[in-house]
Amino acid sequence: LTSLKEGLQFLAEKQHELPTHVTARTIDVCNQSVKRLETMIQNILNHAKMESGYYSFDERPKDFVTVLHAAISGVKPIADRRGLVMDLKIHTSNCLASFSTEGITHALENLLFNAIKYGDASKPIQIELSRIQQNPVPQLEVRVTNRGKGLLPAELKLVFGRFFRASNADGQKGVGLGLSVVKRIIEAHHGQVEAESNAGVTTFWFRIPQRYESQPPQLGWLEALT
Repeated sequence: LTSLKEGLQFLAEKQHELPTHVTARTIDVCNQSVKRLETMIQNILNHAKMESGYYSFDERPKDFVTVLHAAISGVKPIADRRGLVMDLKIHTSNCLASFSTEGITHALENLLFNAIKYGDASKPIQIELSRIQQNPVPQLEVRVTNRGKGLLPAELKLVFGRFFRASNADGQKGVGLGLSVVKRIIEAHHGQVEAESNAGVTTFWFRIPQRYESQPPQLGWLEALT
């Protein structure tokens, strides 16, 4: 089974004949397809909103680890299907920051989906959360690393562009909006996002300030996410 349509059709035709474990597996495949479709639609909607709105969110400190675990849980069924292990390491106990919960969750899920799609199934995805002491405001840094085909040097700056499809995207579904949306979300948090790739090891990382010395930029589309 390779799609939501096939899974639903299979259940409709065979549900009375299927053993319990086959039914459960088919439902799992359908759920994974729904999650991928949900992410794709969310990227398209968020991209449209970012083109026309203003950005606002609740600046009260929140626990970043909670959001990180939520994003990992959201993509875990797809990682499990590929046999990929996600290895989380938290290098700081000071994990409070001001951010949009929904916006950062969506950015994290996009980065994790990207690592799952392009990573070698035999190599774990490494996720690291650290605190970077910078003036005037400390930063939280997230690094998502996978091992696979990797990116070409010329693609590292282009990969965050709208609709860009890297050379390692052969056979992978998508519209090329996910990383563009990640960049806009992180920049709206006064943060930065970068890509690194060398010898098949690819890391996407971003930093956001733990608090704001000034108001976040007016980009708008996340007003409903407070």
